[in-house]
Amino acid sequence: MYSLLADSRMTLGKITSIVTTLFNAGIDSTANSMLFALSDLAFHQEKQQKLYQEIQTVVGDSKHLTKEHLAQMSFLKGCIKESQRLTFPVMTGPARYMEWDTVVGGYTIPRKTLVSPDMAASRRTIFSEGERIYPREMAKKCQ
Repeated sequence: MYSLLADSRMTLGKITSIVTTLFNAGIDSTANSMLFALSDLAFHQEKQQKLYQEIQTVVGDSKHLTKEHLAQMSFLKGCIKESQRLTFPVMTGPARYMEWDTVVGGYTIPRKTLVSPDMAASRRTIFSEGERIYPREMAKKCQ
C-alpha cells in the first residue's frame, strides 16, 4: 500500500478507486461463498443435519460463537471447502499474458495471448467425481 501511495502518478481518485474495488471484491466473493455453501447444504439435507448436530454439540446453548468453537468444527470447515471446490466463488482465475508459446492438452497457446482460467470448469477435470459432495473427507484434511 505504501508504494501505491508513494507513487507520484497516483491521484487520490485513483487510489480511492483501487481500494474501493478491492473492498467490494472481498465482499462479493465472501457473499458468493456463503450463498453457495448454504445452497449446497439446502440440496443435501443429510449433510445439513450432520452440520447442525456438530454446531449443537460444539456451541450448545452459548449465545456467542467464538474462534474456539470454530476451531472444533471440522465438519463445518469441510462443508465450506467442499462447497468452494464445487462452485468456486470467483468464476475466472487471474488473467495472464503468455510469455512464450505454450502447449496445453495438445493445443498451442501463442505468446502474448491473454489466458484466464475458468475456475468453475476446472473442478470437473481435476476431480474424478467433480459433482460428488463429500465434506467428511474434506473435514479429515482440516483436522
